[in-house]
Amino acid sequence: MAFHAVCQWSGDADEGRTENMFVGGTLALFLVVIIANLKIVLFSYSHYWFSTLVLSVSVLIFPLWEITITSWMPVAVFLENYESRNAIANMFANPMAWFALIFMIFTCVMHTPVKKLVEDYMKTFNLCTS
Repeated sequence: MAFHAVCQWSGDADEGRTENMFVGGTLALFLVVIIANLKIVLFSYSHYWFSTLVLSVSVLIFPLWEITITSWMPVAVFLENYESRNAIANMFANPMAWFALIFMIFTCVMHTPVKKLVEDYMKTFNLCTS
């Protein structure tokens, strides 16, 4: 979903090219970081200030690290054909990336609570066979 939304449905407005695989890969990796941390929050029973801080920092450190590597490092200046240059900036500038972020997070994170809600509903009204 992430690669299809970013690499196929949108592109660079200045040059007319579709986004490269590094933008799609950055989106996919960012989704993994966010969804893994949200699953940890959903499955943990105690939320202390330190655990909340660690989870928040782990989500925020990924885009900061990507900006440092792809935008501010000297390699981006020396290599004109550096394909992953500004990948995170291109990702955040792409409306389809925002749609994919919201859709995939909702789909992957809400699967567990909705499944539990349906199972509880079925047990309450004796709709399940077991």
